[in-house]
Amino acid sequence: MKHILLIILFALVNIGFGQKFGKEQSDCAGSVVFYDSITGAINIPKGHGYKLEIKGHDIRNPYFFTKEHNTLWIKLIFTKDAKFEFFIRPDLPDEDYDFSIFKINGDNYCDSIATNKILPVRSNICRKKPEEKSVTGLKDGYDNYFAAAGGSPSFSAPLLVFAGEEYYLIIDGPYGSIGSFQFKTVYSETIAEKRLDIIEIPKVKEPPPKIHISAVDQTGAKIENLNIEVKETRSTDSVYRDSIGDWIIENVKRLTRYRFTLTSKGFEQETFNYFHKIIGDSSLVFTLKKLTIGSKLQFEHISFLGDKATILPSSQGDLIKLTSFLMENPHIMVEIGGHVNGKGRNKRRYKELSKERAKAIVDYLVNKNINPNQLTYVGYGNSKIIYKKALTETQSKANRRVEAIVTSIE
Repeated sequence: MKHILLIILFALVNIGFGQKFGKEQSDCAGSVVFYDSITGAINIPKGHGYKLEIKGHDIRNPYFFTKEHNTLWIKLIFTKDAKFEFFIRPDLPDEDYDFSIFKINGDNYCDSIATNKILPVRSNICRKKPEEKSVTGLKDGYDNYFAAAGGSPSFSAPLLVFAGEEYYLIIDGPYGSIGSFQFKTVYSETIAEKRLDIIEIPKVKEPPPKIHISAVDQTGAKIENLNIEVKETRSTDSVYRDSIGDWIIENVKRLTRYRFTLTSKGFEQETFNYFHKIIGDSSLVFTLKKLTIGSKLQFEHISFLGDKATILPSSQGDLIKLTSFLMENPHIMVEIGGHVNGKGRNKRRYKELSKERAKAIVDYLVNKNINPNQLTYVGYGNSKIIYKKALTETQSKANRRVEAIVTSIE
């Protein structure tokens, strides 16, 4: 006989009789196990356990909360087919609970969740609604599988489950949990003759997968006015800045490589490589270093004809990055230093060639409307050589380099 599984959470009159869980149950591996039903009062332990398994997600991500705050992991094992609904009704209407549900498929599933390799089958991250007693859960009549933070529905669509299936339910209280809540399970027979496994729940069209990109400083504070250059995008990728200043790459595909160059006023320019391994959204938060006097910017692909100061066309990408950096930071002065891959003592011709190369870069920048008062140049010859006995072309290139060093910050 098929059943409809209805899980309702009632507010506790006396939370002292509830089941108290600790730090171990705040981790996926230590999840508390229930078969078919969840009974008794449930409390949310303080903290995220021994391992922070969900983290680094954008606040608008509909699948995950930004990170674990105060979490309880529950493993649900079903022994019969059912339509899974539940309600989380907090003791206090001002409490806030978010949740995600994962269908377990294979071993080491907790690791898959922690490494963003899979997405939940249901979630609800909407903001608390005290006027509605902040109740949330899965409820018949809703067709959204997920709900992002903000004014999203308080409930998500029910979930069809079948005998033998297992799920992880993670519940998070972002502001802490003053009280607890209670699960009470009620079974009722399915009246409809139509088979449960062919009942169709209206599908919600999921948004195209995205990569959310933001940056913070070394204290963790968000960096505003971030600029980004993205290399190796596909023709179907859409790159844009959203309403709060974060960068979005939309329509991303799994197993795609990207190269990001991030620039912001007052910070060192950084380049990062990223390999998008998952199906669905990801949120990337990069850390930039603040500019200080002596900050050094090295460009690996600025190169010249042998024994000449003629800039090769292959240098164009790095020259664009340098130009962008200086435009973002008109309040600084930089020294353009030229270096050569010369052997032996620092000969006069080494110094002259490296100075000519540094001047060629300055001339290029001035031609791109960079204020010449921002720039000085010097030729170091081989006095600051990195590899005294370069054995590979890569090492030779590292010696034959151009560096921009911050000499003044207004």
